[in-house]
Amino acid sequence: MNSYRRHIGDYLKDTGHLTLLEHGVYSRLLDLYYLNDGPLTASESTIARKLGARTDDEKWAVNAVLEEFFTVREDGAFVHKRCEEVIAGFRKFGEQQRARVAKRYAKSTDGYPRLPAVDLPSTVGMPTAETPYPSGTSTVDLPYTNHKPKTINHIPPIPLECPPQGAASAVEAADLPKRAAQLPKDWKPKESHLAIASAEKKDIEREATKFKDYHVSKGSTFKDWDRAFNTWLRNHFNSSTSDNATKHRDDKRSREHHEELDVPDLF
Repeated sequence: MNSYRRHIGDYLKDTGHLTLLEHGVYSRLLDLYYLNDGPLTASESTIARKLGARTDDEKWAVNAVLEEFFTVREDGAFVHKRCEEVIAGFRKFGEQQRARVAKRYAKSTDGYPRLPAVDLPSTVGMPTAETPYPSGTSTVDLPYTNHKPKTINHIPPIPLECPPQGAASAVEAADLPKRAAQLPKDWKPKESHLAIASAEKKDIEREATKFKDYHVSKGSTFKDWDRAFNTWLRNHFNSSTSDNATKHRDDKRSREHHEELDVPDLF
């Protein structure tokens, strides 16, 4: 055995009276016992030498531990009851594992393990020496039903079609989702915008310049900038309207302020 469990509680319960030297000797005796997988068959002097005991105190500690915790068999071997139980359990576990392996892999007559039976692919329709395929038969027509791929990685991807030249937008060219992007540098108003600007009585060039400056400064993104400009022409207010509204708001605030202070109007 190359390793074993050490139950600290059980160990200290039986060895609490030992000195540090005797603890070291006892631990080395247990290691030697498990390493040999059985009793210590050598004499006390030989065991002391194997443990590295050189001084009189160390040799006395070896003899004291052997006398207290080990029993002498008829053939002179030193036996430890707890170690024998642990080794017996280890051997029983190994035998159970070997029996389990032997049961799972039944031995054949030639000594090699026999693997579990598996279902082989069907050979119905396959060529044989008696019924070969006629010459010139394509491999595509062969009945290899067991070679069906389980993935679609062998199928080349379908390329996406690019929008045709001269199309107003990608949305009009193909019914595909489009990502929002910033205003292109070469964007210009279209003929459809001229009709909207004429109906709204707005200057198309002036509104286009304001539209570009506003959205470029804000970093706006749209999927369709032409439709965004349509909305701009229909909803965006004129500068004259904005100025009149601002002047009217300032005059109203001034009158309210005079009324609070009870200041007579001079004009």
